[in-house]
Amino acid sequence: MLTTTFVVAGLIELLLPFAVGVWLWKRYGASWKVFFIGALAFVASQIVHLPLLYLVDLLSARSGIEQSWPMAALLALNAVILGLLSGLCEEVARWFSFKMLKAENKPFRSALMLGAGHGGIESFLVGFSVLGSAISLILYLGGNLTGMLPPEAAAAYAGLAETPWYLPLLGAFERVAAVTLHLSLSCMVWLGVRYRKPAYLVMAIAWHGVVNGVVVYLGSLGWSPLALEGVMAVVMAASAGYIAVIYRKHGTDSLFHPSKLPDPGPQEDLLQEGS
Repeated sequence: MLTTTFVVAGLIELLLPFAVGVWLWKRYGASWKVFFIGALAFVASQIVHLPLLYLVDLLSARSGIEQSWPMAALLALNAVILGLLSGLCEEVARWFSFKMLKAENKPFRSALMLGAGHGGIESFLVGFSVLGSAISLILYLGGNLTGMLPPEAAAAYAGLAETPWYLPLLGAFERVAAVTLHLSLSCMVWLGVRYRKPAYLVMAIAWHGVVNGVVVYLGSLGWSPLALEGVMAVVMAASAGYIAVIYRKHGTDSLFHPSKLPDPGPQEDLLQEGS
């Protein structure tokens, strides 16, 4: 059962971004160029993000803060720093991605497609890792790795085999929620670029930081995976609601590709001729 859920979860995480991309492309004429720019934006953000995390760990170790601060304060500070770093790196990269698109950033469909690429590449990488774990677990349980593993690796595989069967599926749900969050964050940044209001970028950084920070903090307090995914379910619902609001206010006139718009009716033809 566990190997099955690992495989199912890995496939969901691998295929999810492309499923969203294909739907946006077929339904609204969204550009795959925008999708891959969004994916590159995530990779670029991590090139900055990961060294910053290392620097924070280094400064924390040298400052001796872990010995001088109470544990509760350390957990809260860690959550705030991790959340803000993630939001700052990813949302600034998203902002520059929209700037690179120039005229292509104007349609609302580009906000959704860039979000699908940005959150999608993360989902793809997670899914690839999960499928790798599934293959390793199958080999381990089948006895194909017996005598080939050092004690530490054998203990790790034994621990993996004890994973509750539903945990991989919770991980797949988390990716669905995360991609929905990225779609909403892209809409937020899109508004800032489209209407030249940097305040939306600040909002995106803050909201991204709050979500990541809360999840990190609650996880450090020992919340169960099921409870944490409950939090992500709330985030997903809020993100979907935000996308719907932005669509109604700003996207109805610029969502469809011209080739996807319906043909004008007889009355519209007469109006166009009269004008």
